Amino acid sequence: MLSVQLSKREKNIFMLCVIVILGALFYTYMVQPVVRYAGSIFGQIDELETSLAHDRRILALASTIEANYQEIIGRVKMTDSDDINVMFTDIDRIAAIHQIDMTDIKPLDTKEMEFYIENKINIEGFAAVENLVRFIYEIESVANLMKVYKLRLTARNRAGTKGVGFSMIINRVRIPTHE
Repeated sequence: MLSVQLSKREKNIFMLCVIVILGALFYTYMVQPVVRYAGSIFGQIDELETSLAHDRRILALASTIEANYQEIIGRVKMTDSDDINVMFTDIDRIAAIHQIDMTDIKPLDTKEMEFYIENKINIEGFAAVENLVRFIYEIESVANLMKVYKLRLTARNRAGTKGVGFSMIINRVRIPTHE
């Protein structure tokens, strides 16, 4: 080896430099990866604790959610005659609000599928275009799942009033009762 004669001061400075270099290497390759890994673990723990707190809040509301679900299912589950009566009542109420003159209302076939039942009603009548548009919009946006399925329009004048004659099929989907 190379033997170099160093003074005591130079040896101390050399040892200090070696210690600083070894400390920097130890910090860079040993301490920093461990700190980064621990930080990522703590970050994951914080995220999971936040998610757990959110889930606990939802679980605390479980009885309220269940009650709301049962209320909604109670409104949706009906017998066929109840369902048709509710549809007639809702359509008649909405038609009266929007000044729709209905000349014929009749129930059509009821389709029973595996997971739902679909009821249809055929409506014929007369209305101003603006009122008919509002009527259709309200039928489509009402909470009991009604939808205008087919619509046929004809231009008509009735007693000096301009408007359109219409024929439409409205259907409603409901969940069958399994009791």
